[in-house]
Parts: sequence; C-alpha cells; structure tokens
Amino acid sequence: MRTSTQLSISISLLVSTLALGGCDAIDKLKQAADQAQGKAAATAERDENEPLSDDPDVALGLKLNHPIECLNFSSGAVFKSQQRYVSWFDEKTGPTGKEKVVYGLYEVSSGYVDRCKKALAELEKVKQPPTPELDGFAKTYGEKLDAVVKAVDEAHVYYKSNAYKSDDFAKAKSMHPGLVKAFDEFEAADKALRGELRKLQAGASERELAKVEKSEGKKLYWHKLNLGIVAEKVVIAGNQDLDKLDVAALEAAIAELDKANLDLLAYAKANSAETSKVLMWSSYEGKATDVLAAARAVAERVKKKTPFQQSEIMMINGGNPQMIAGHPANLLEKYNDLVKASNNLKF
Repeated sequence: MRTSTQLSISISLLVSTLALGGCDAIDKLKQAADQAQGKAAATAERDENEPLSDDPDVALGLKLNHPIECLNFSSGAVFKSQQRYVSWFDEKTGPTGKEKVVYGLYEVSSGYVDRCKKALAELEKVKQPPTPELDGFAKTYGEKLDAVVKAVDEAHVYYKSNAYKSDDFAKAKSMHPGLVKAFDEFEAADKALRGELRKLQAGASERELAKVEKSEGKKLYWHKLNLGIVAEKVVIAGNQDLDKLDVAALEAAIAELDKANLDLLAYAKANSAETSKVLMWSSYEGKATDVLAAARAVAERVKKKTPFQQSEIMMINGGNPQMIAGHPANLLEKYNDLVKASNNLKF
C-alpha cells in the first residue's frame, strides 16, 4: 500500500523586492509583476535569448512556471491513476484474477496533458536564464509522460469495458509489467524535475528573503516568507512512504517550523496595527499550526509503528487518505491549505 502523496509545487511569480519598502514596495512589486507577465505574453515576438524580465529572479520565476504547470496538474493525475491501480491487488504479484474487487485505474485527463505539452514547448523557447539541467529533466519528463499516458489509456479501456471478464485476466497479467515500468519511469522523471525546481526555487526564495530583510527588516512580510520556506521543508520530509520516512529529519523540520510559526504569531500580536492592514490575515495565521499538528501525527505514527486500521485502509483505497491523521496525504493537504491562504494575503 502506497502511503506517500506526490507534492505539487504551487505556481508563483517571484518578484525581487531589493531596495523597496512599505506601501511603495507593494506598488512597485505589482508594477514589476505586470510588466513581467506582459513580457512573457509576448514570447512569440521576442528574441529567444532575451530574458522574460530585467530582474533575474523574476525572469527565473516566469521560466519555472512552465514546468510547474506540468507538476501541478499532469503529475497529480498520473499518480492518482497509479494509486488507484495498485489499491486492489497485491503489488508483489500484480493482478491475478482472484481479487474480490477490480477497480482498474483512472485515466489521465487529456486536458492536463495538453497543458503540460504546451508548457514544455514554451519552456524550450526560453533560453535565459540558462537552466541546462532543468531543460534536460523537462525533456525526459515529457517523454515519460507520453509513455505512461499511452499505457494508462490502454489499461483504462481494458478495465472499463470489462474485457478482463472474457479473457480470464490474460491481458491484465501481460500488460502489468509494462504499466508498472511506465509508472516507475514517470515517477523517476517527476522526481528529477521536481528536485531541480526545488533547488532553483529555494535559491530564489532565500534571495528574496534576504532582500526583504535588507530593505525593511524582519517585519510581517519577512515572517510570512520565512514561514513558507520552512513549511516546505516539513512537507518534503513528511511526504514519504512511511516505511522509508526519516523521522529525525522530519522532527528537525518540525522544530524549525515551530519556531518560525511562534515568531510570526508573536510579531503579529505585538504589531496588530500592521497586521490589521493585511487582508485575509485571520484566515492565514492558524494554517501553519495545522501543518505542525499533521506533521507531528505522521512522525508519531512512524515512531510508534502504528498500522492503519481497516477503516483507514478502506479510506485510502477509496482515494481519501487526506482524511486520516498520521497519513502523509493529510500533511500535504494542510500544507496546500497554508499555501493557498498565503497566496490570498493582500499586503
């Protein structure tokens, strides 16, 4: 039983805040974003060696939006299909025909695939800033996406049409190794692309944090950025198969997030006048606490080796693992709630 859920990286525009402060900073950020987006929209008319923005971090952020489009949508659809497929038989043997229920697997939305292919085509046109490793991983990702979608489509039609009933599971057994291979190779391609994106994003995020501190100090916006960086460490550490999860690494990330969250809450309480000017703040400030609770539940389940109960296994197989405390999917859902709330803030 698979107990991890692939992490979706949220699409975001990274705008430099160097030498900006106060309300003027927010206005300048909006102007920079609008100018960068307009430049990106005119991709077909620009020189391919011209960056999407004069600001290096903005240019990088806009370039990364293309592969992130794939990870946010296509990857999730593939992994959902994979989870459904392995939920109704023993992974060690594959389908045998003796299973009590046959769920088959979900098809992968052609709309998501088309969006991804378009995004990858746009990525190829953006030469600045140079990202050779990212470009290579993205090319492999596209190839493996095509392969897994082809395999899933064939299997989906086979199971949906109940063809397994007339051939005594012959094709189910014969296509299983190829389907597993396609899923595994896609998962490896996703992991490589996701890892490179995290590396590039992490560097940009840390630079933005430093710029904000230099321009205005460790005020509310700095605490919000810092908490987001630290929260991602928690979800990366906790979003693993439970039998492979590094508890020490997760607990270290939890401790770091706990401090960042307490610092943010203390600053917000001591500076209520500043907090009151931020729209949607009340919907945001408790989200990191929810992430911490979910992460601690995952760590506790692993440390105590607490197995999932039969009712929980049924929920997992039914596609609702996010409802179970101590399941990585629950942690991921709380993290995604935090990201959404953070994106809704209006400083």
